[in-house]
Amino acid sequence: MKVLVSVVIAISTISLLLAQKRPKSGRPTVQSTTPAKARISKPVFDPEKFDKSLERLPKNYLGHDTTSIIQSLIQRNGVEEQGEYEKSDQYRKRLEAVDAMPLVGKIRTDGLLALKGSTGAFEYDPDNEIVTLAVPLSEVDQSVDEAALDYEKYGAVNHPNRSLELSKYTRTRQYVGRNVFGVLRKVFEFDYFYNKLSIGNWTKFPHNFERDDNSALILSTLYPRRFIFSFSADIPTSKRIRNNRAILYLCRLINPPNLRIVNDYSQSEIRYPAFGNTKTYYLEVDLIEAWIYDAETGFVYRKIVDSVTAKGAEMERLRLAKADDLKILAQPRPIYTQTARENNVAGTVVLSVTFLDSGQIGTVEVVSGLADGLTEKAIDAAKRIKFKPAMKSGKPITVTRQIEYKFDIY
Repeated sequence: MKVLVSVVIAISTISLLLAQKRPKSGRPTVQSTTPAKARISKPVFDPEKFDKSLERLPKNYLGHDTTSIIQSLIQRNGVEEQGEYEKSDQYRKRLEAVDAMPLVGKIRTDGLLALKGSTGAFEYDPDNEIVTLAVPLSEVDQSVDEAALDYEKYGAVNHPNRSLELSKYTRTRQYVGRNVFGVLRKVFEFDYFYNKLSIGNWTKFPHNFERDDNSALILSTLYPRRFIFSFSADIPTSKRIRNNRAILYLCRLINPPNLRIVNDYSQSEIRYPAFGNTKTYYLEVDLIEAWIYDAETGFVYRKIVDSVTAKGAEMERLRLAKADDLKILAQPRPIYTQTARENNVAGTVVLSVTFLDSGQIGTVEVVSGLADGLTEKAIDAAKRIKFKPAMKSGKPITVTRQIEYKFDIY
């Protein structure tokens, strides 16, 4: 009996102690040992009009949303045909209303697009302190999907434009199915999506060529391969460019409806049951400028402009300079390197050369260059220029001028 009483008292004591430790809410708190799921932040694109006069971009700048612009153009193209019972006046007014609507945010069809894209391969020449970015170019696919819009005017075998990749993404699915022999197999389906620029004025920017050895026709053996963006940068700056570079392509839409859609399908095989669908969206544009900048800080290293704009800016600068221009007495021609000749590199190297009042060549900076040693040869030639200094008020002065060296394959 005494043992039973002792057990009852012990149980009551333990229950009392547990009740004291329990929170007033009546429900014990449980601390989870599982870490909270990290929030994945979505990329924030710029919905505003782009200001080309900016000298520095915001931190982590992504530019305009390419995918949203493409989807907006697809929706517009679906409503731009005249209705069967729609009067011409009504149709015109409707088109004007559609054109007045922004594509995305405050971005209009006739506005400047700022699209982040391919950064290309990085090369650095430490002796001459020159950074070169080689951005791949490719042909514009001609096999337009019949379900897409009408692009009869692009029926030529050789499309004049060249394309540049902006972004890509993949979607996959898998399920169990049977092959032609009735055997159960895991089936894969892949969807590949590419967003590209189809650039109409690509020839106005520095580029090089490659040779197609399989071609029997001499005139059709050279194809543009890459944009070549070269400029001066010291070693510390070149390291930052290599690690954090981004390129913003400033462009304007051309050739309404401004968009090409190309579908390509791949069939399944018995050994590898997989289906592939590749959809490529080409934005038809003219390239205005290419900005090389730091993806984290937004610092702009170089603004690459087309050759016509660069020449116009230099002429305007000369017009504003109130000085008697310098006189070039001797300008040696650069040597065409064997490597460049073998790789069919052609184009123009543009240098910014400082002509000192002492009659000597000062600093030589690269505005736009070419690969395979041609930029270096142009710099060597520029340093050997003989000249009579520019004059102002009867005294020699130091001036800076742009010098061009053209390299032709033939």
